[in-house]
Amino acid sequence: MIDPTTARAPANVTSLLLELLLTEVRETAQPDEELAFLHSVGFQLAARYPLQSSGSLEAVEAELNDLFQHLGLGTVRLSVTKDGIHIRHRLLPVDGLEQDGAWRGALPRILQGAYDAWLRSLGSGPKLHTTIVSSDGFTFEFRHGA
Repeated sequence: MIDPTTARAPANVTSLLLELLLTEVRETAQPDEELAFLHSVGFQLAARYPLQSSGSLEAVEAELNDLFQHLGLGTVRLSVTKDGIHIRHRLLPVDGLEQDGAWRGALPRILQGAYDAWLRSLGSGPKLHTTIVSSDGFTFEFRHGA
């Protein structure tokens, strides 16, 4: 029998399985392996939803926001800085997922991989990378540049 004083009820089975998967990866993989796995998930996200924009940064931002609205993953703002492209991703609560679960720590790394793949698909060079600048759990800031 489940002890209700120690076990949290998952929002749904998908939330539970995701939490277990991410916990297993975190506990068994080396940090660089965990990062590579999460980036790979991001690459898969970008491959499943390729960008069609070949125009302005504003067009890319609009296309990403349409996708994130469809997926329920918040909004993004893109801007050009002297160091590259600044990406500010504001997360909305994701239906069916625990708001403080392991996925929240994994999501910035997944998005890092996705943004890197999307921007490379639009022609950024091999010397440019997407890095996490900051993350507070709801707003993630990235930079795509050298």
